[in-house]
Amino acid sequence: MAVTVADIQAIPQFATRTAGEIQFWLDRASRHLDLALFGVDADLAVTYWTAHALTVAGAATAGAAGPVTGKTVGPVSVQYATLTASGRLGDWAQSAWGGYLGQLARGLVNGLDPVA
Repeated sequence: MAVTVADIQAIPQFATRTAGEIQFWLDRASRHLDLALFGVDADLAVTYWTAHALTVAGAATAGAAGPVTGKTVGPVSVQYATLTASGRLGDWAQSAWGGYLGQLARGLVNGLDPVA
């Protein structure tokens, strides 16, 4: 089964994303992932990759991203931490979805089935 726009929109976080935006990232997922490597988990990998891309792209276009690191009450001010790549997951650490994909890939490399 191939992952569809409706599958991604079924995730509450992405319910309001446009079909065109989701399809854009779905199309790229199959080019960026070696789906044969993931075997029966290929659809899961595509879902994680697409969700990660939508999350990171959304944060980039929203302006403010990351946890609040400072605030002022009068006359209002907020500061956000900058999300940067770090650790073993690199850029994948910028979203929970990227972390899930990293865990799935690590499980395959280590001969484990992280979904079982």
